[in-house]
Amino acid sequence: MIERFYPGSVIAGTNVSFLTKTQAEEKVHQTIAKRLEKPLLFSHENNQKELPVSADFFKQEVSDAVKSAFQAGHSTLPKISNSSKLNIITSNSLRQSILQLSSQLNIPPIDSELRIEQNQINVTPSQSGLVVNENELTKIISDYLNTGELKSNKLP
Repeated sequence: MIERFYPGSVIAGTNVSFLTKTQAEEKVHQTIAKRLEKPLLFSHENNQKELPVSADFFKQEVSDAVKSAFQAGHSTLPKISNSSKLNIITSNSLRQSILQLSSQLNIPPIDSELRIEQNQINVTPSQSGLVVNENELTKIISDYLNTGELKSNKLP
């Protein structure tokens, strides 16, 4: 039992109880690959926006997470639950994909305007703008990779 994870060990939402480090790493890789198979759907007003995700969008430190979780579980008394997350580093590809999605949705705000033209007063009403919070969207995607669940499907 000393070379295996204790019961209740979870890495990136994947139960690795009783597995060896090698088995745990393989299982976490498979889980992440499965999460990346389908695009993420986000809602914006009345329509859906699709954000395809792929392995080249992220650098997942699976082996580091496995080592860290194993050490944490074996350096103290076994806990009922030992949960670890992956340190996910986003790549330029993901940033570009998010920028592309943002460019489709971002609407600059319009200030109201009052003009006098040929003895007539013309009023242009103001409009609220919309800007996708790219940092929050990146965090939502990273959390999805660690849990397998979208915290929210609304674009931030």
